[in-house]
Amino acid sequence: MEAKLDAILIAVDKAGGEQAVKDIDATYLGRETDEGYKRRLAAAEEKGRSSSDRA
Repeated sequence: MEAKLDAILIAVDKAGGEQAVKDIDATYLGRETDEGYKRRLAAAEEKGRSSSDRA
C-alpha cells in the first residue's frame, strides 16, 4: 500500500513527491518495513553487482 501512495505522490509532483516521501519516511517507519520494497531493492543491488562483475 505504501508503495502505491509513494507512486501517486511522485506522479503528481516528481520533486515535491520525492521530498514528501523522504520527509514522511524520516518521521514514521518508512520503506524499511515494506517487504516488497526490500525484495526489489535487494534484486536491483544484486543485478548491479553482477553487471559490474562483468565489466
